[in-house]
Amino acid sequence: TTFTFGNGNATLTPIYVNVWTVTVVGGTINGNSSATLDEGSSYTLRVRSLAVYERFDGWTQNGPGTIANTASTSTRFTVGAGNTIITANVSQYPDKTLTIYWRHPDTNVDTLVSQTTYTYGTKITGIEAEIAPNKSTFSTWLGDVNLLSPSALASTVTINNLTADTTIIATYYYPKSPEYYTLTVYDGY
Repeated sequence: TTFTFGNGNATLTPIYVNVWTVTVVGGTINGNSSATLDEGSSYTLRVRSLAVYERFDGWTQNGPGTIANTASTSTRFTVGAGNTIITANVSQYPDKTLTIYWRHPDTNVDTLVSQTTYTYGTKITGIEAEIAPNKSTFSTWLGDVNLLSPSALASTVTINNLTADTTIIATYYYPKSPEYYTLTVYDGY
Protein backbone atom coordinates (compact mmCIF):
# COMPACT_ATOMS: atom_id res chain seq x y z
CA THR A 1 0.00 0.00 0.00
CA THR A 2 1.32 3.46 -0.88
CA PHE A 3 0.73 6.50 1.33
CA THR A 4 1.29 10.07 0.25
CA PHE A 5 2.02 12.55 3.01
CA GLY A 6 2.01 16.29 2.94
CA ASN A 7 4.77 18.35 4.58
CA GLY A 8 6.10 16.90 7.79
CA ASN A 9 6.64 13.57 9.43
CA ALA A 10 4.03 10.87 9.94
CA THR A 11 4.04 7.65 11.91
CA LEU A 12 2.16 4.57 10.72
CA THR A 13 1.25 2.07 13.39
CA PRO A 14 -0.13 -1.24 12.18
CA ILE A 15 -3.08 -2.65 14.11
CA TYR A 16 -3.08 -6.40 14.23
CA VAL A 17 -6.28 -8.37 14.72
CA ASN A 18 -6.11 -12.04 15.58
CA VAL A 19 -8.24 -14.20 13.32
CA TRP A 20 -9.57 -17.61 14.26
CA THR A 21 -11.40 -20.41 12.50
CA VAL A 22 -14.98 -20.93 13.60
CA THR A 23 -16.63 -24.12 12.34
CA VAL A 24 -20.37 -24.73 12.65
CA VAL A 25 -21.81 -28.24 12.56
CA GLY A 26 -25.45 -28.16 11.44
CA GLY A 27 -25.54 -24.45 10.72
CA THR A 28 -23.68 -21.39 9.47
CA ILE A 29 -21.67 -18.46 10.78
CA ASN A 30 -21.70 -15.36 8.64
CA GLY A 31 -23.35 -17.52 5.92
CA ASN A 32 -20.70 -20.28 5.85
CA SER A 33 -20.19 -23.56 7.66
CA SER A 34 -16.61 -22.54 8.45
CA ALA A 35 -14.94 -19.12 8.38
CA THR A 36 -11.82 -17.30 9.49
CA LEU A 37 -13.10 -14.42 11.60
CA ASP A 38 -11.77 -11.48 13.60
CA GLU A 39 -11.31 -11.99 17.33
CA GLY A 40 -13.74 -9.85 19.33
CA SER A 41 -16.16 -9.35 16.43
CA SER A 42 -19.76 -10.58 16.44
CA TYR A 43 -21.28 -12.63 13.60
CA THR A 44 -24.67 -14.16 12.77
CA LEU A 45 -25.03 -17.82 13.76
CA ARG A 46 -27.93 -19.79 12.20
CA VAL A 47 -29.12 -23.39 12.34
CA ARG A 48 -29.63 -25.20 9.03
CA SER A 49 -33.15 -25.70 7.65
CA LEU A 50 -35.00 -28.22 9.78
CA ALA A 51 -37.34 -30.92 8.50
CA VAL A 52 -40.88 -30.87 9.87
CA TYR A 53 -40.04 -33.82 12.16
CA GLU A 54 -36.93 -32.15 13.62
CA ARG A 55 -36.55 -29.73 16.51
CA PHE A 56 -33.70 -27.47 17.54
CA ASP A 57 -32.35 -28.29 21.02
CA GLY A 58 -29.76 -25.50 21.36
CA TRP A 59 -26.16 -24.59 20.59
CA THR A 60 -23.04 -26.04 22.21
CA GLN A 61 -19.45 -25.01 21.60
CA ASN A 62 -15.96 -26.35 22.02
CA GLY A 63 -13.56 -23.43 22.24
CA PRO A 64 -13.58 -19.75 23.21
CA GLY A 65 -16.21 -17.18 22.30
CA THR A 66 -19.73 -16.27 23.33
CA ILE A 67 -23.07 -17.36 21.90
CA ALA A 68 -25.62 -14.64 22.67
CA ASN A 69 -28.62 -16.99 22.99
CA THR A 70 -27.96 -20.74 22.98
CA ALA A 71 -31.69 -21.50 22.66
CA SER A 72 -32.30 -19.42 19.51
CA THR A 73 -32.06 -20.82 15.96
CA SER A 74 -30.61 -17.45 14.85
CA THR A 75 -28.31 -15.57 17.22
CA ARG A 76 -24.92 -13.81 17.43
CA PHE A 77 -21.51 -15.30 18.18
CA THR A 78 -18.59 -13.20 19.42
CA VAL A 79 -15.25 -14.73 18.42
CA GLY A 80 -12.90 -15.52 21.29
CA ALA A 81 -9.12 -16.03 21.38
CA GLY A 82 -8.89 -19.38 19.62
CA ASN A 83 -10.44 -21.74 17.11
CA THR A 84 -13.96 -22.87 17.96
CA ILE A 85 -16.38 -25.58 16.88
CA ILE A 86 -20.07 -24.78 17.40
CA THR A 87 -22.73 -27.48 17.10
CA ALA A 88 -26.44 -27.02 16.38
CA ASN A 89 -28.07 -29.77 18.41
CA VAL A 90 -31.03 -31.17 16.49
CA SER A 91 -33.23 -34.12 17.40
CA GLN A 92 -36.26 -35.80 15.92
CA TYR A 93 -39.71 -35.40 17.41
CA PRO A 94 -41.10 -38.73 18.61
CA ASP A 95 -43.22 -40.69 16.12
CA LYS A 96 -46.99 -40.27 16.41
CA THR A 97 -49.80 -42.85 16.27
CA LEU A 98 -53.05 -42.61 14.31
CA THR A 99 -55.78 -44.84 15.74
CA ILE A 100 -58.98 -45.37 13.73
CA TYR A 101 -62.21 -46.91 15.06
CA TRP A 102 -65.68 -47.37 13.64
CA ARG A 103 -68.75 -47.10 15.85
CA HIS A 104 -71.59 -49.57 15.27
CA PRO A 105 -74.91 -47.73 14.85
CA ASP A 106 -76.89 -50.35 16.85
CA THR A 107 -74.63 -50.81 19.87
CA ASN A 108 -72.46 -47.63 19.86
CA VAL A 109 -69.50 -49.95 20.45
CA ASP A 110 -66.20 -48.84 18.91
CA THR A 111 -64.21 -51.42 16.94
CA LEU A 112 -60.52 -50.88 16.22
CA VAL A 113 -59.83 -50.59 12.49
CA SER A 114 -56.13 -49.70 12.57
CA GLN A 115 -53.39 -48.28 14.73
CA THR A 116 -50.39 -47.05 12.75
CA THR A 117 -47.26 -45.16 13.82
CA TYR A 118 -45.98 -42.38 11.55
CA THR A 119 -43.01 -40.03 11.54
CA TYR A 120 -43.88 -36.71 13.21
CA GLY A 121 -45.42 -34.28 10.70
CA THR A 122 -46.45 -36.93 8.15
CA LYS A 123 -49.28 -36.16 5.72
CA ILE A 124 -51.73 -39.10 5.64
CA THR A 125 -54.09 -39.27 2.67
CA GLY A 126 -56.97 -41.55 1.76
CA ILE A 127 -58.25 -42.28 5.27
CA GLU A 128 -61.59 -43.93 4.57
CA ALA A 129 -64.53 -44.82 6.77
CA GLU A 130 -65.21 -48.54 6.83
CA ILE A 131 -68.02 -49.87 4.67
CA ALA A 132 -71.25 -49.01 6.43
CA PRO A 133 -72.65 -51.95 8.40
CA ASN A 134 -76.19 -53.33 8.01
CA LYS A 135 -77.51 -50.82 5.47
CA SER A 136 -76.43 -47.87 7.58
CA THR A 137 -74.90 -44.69 6.18
CA PHE A 138 -71.70 -42.87 7.14
CA SER A 139 -72.49 -39.91 9.40
CA THR A 140 -69.35 -38.15 10.62
CA TRP A 141 -65.93 -38.58 12.18
CA LEU A 142 -65.51 -38.03 15.92
CA GLY A 143 -62.36 -37.52 17.98
CA ASP A 144 -59.50 -35.28 16.84
CA VAL A 145 -61.55 -33.92 13.92
CA ASN A 146 -59.79 -30.53 13.77
CA LEU A 147 -56.96 -32.31 11.89
CA LEU A 148 -59.25 -33.70 9.17
CA SER A 149 -59.49 -32.26 5.68
CA PRO A 150 -61.78 -31.44 3.93
CA SER A 151 -64.01 -31.90 7.03
CA ALA A 152 -65.30 -34.41 9.57
CA LEU A 153 -68.37 -34.89 7.35
CA ALA A 154 -66.39 -36.43 4.47
CA SER A 155 -66.09 -40.21 4.48
CA THR A 156 -62.57 -39.99 2.97
CA VAL A 157 -60.25 -37.54 4.71
CA THR A 158 -56.62 -36.39 4.93
CA ILE A 159 -54.49 -35.41 7.91
CA ASN A 160 -52.05 -32.80 6.58
CA ASN A 161 -49.62 -32.74 9.51
CA LEU A 162 -49.72 -35.49 12.17
CA THR A 163 -48.04 -33.82 15.17
CA ALA A 164 -49.80 -35.60 18.04
CA ASP A 165 -51.14 -39.05 18.83
CA THR A 166 -54.57 -38.94 17.19
CA THR A 167 -57.77 -40.97 17.44
CA ILE A 168 -60.70 -40.71 15.04
CA ILE A 169 -63.97 -42.65 15.00
CA ALA A 170 -66.21 -43.18 11.97
CA THR A 171 -69.88 -43.05 12.96
CA TYR A 172 -72.94 -44.29 11.10
CA TYR A 173 -76.71 -43.92 11.23
CA TYR A 174 -79.73 -45.70 9.78
CA PRO A 175 -81.64 -43.54 7.34
CA LYS A 176 -85.31 -43.34 8.17
CA SER A 177 -87.55 -45.28 5.89
CA PRO A 178 -89.72 -42.99 3.84
CA GLU A 179 -93.18 -42.52 5.25
CA TYR A 180 -96.01 -42.91 2.80
CA TYR A 181 -99.32 -41.14 3.05
CA THR A 182 -102.46 -41.66 1.10
CA LEU A 183 -104.15 -38.63 -0.37
CA THR A 184 -107.75 -39.12 -1.23
CA VAL A 185 -109.49 -36.49 -3.35
CA TYR A 186 -113.29 -36.22 -3.42
CA ASP A 187 -115.05 -34.24 -6.09
CA GLY A 188 -111.86 -32.40 -7.03
CA TYR A 189 -111.30 -31.06 -3.53
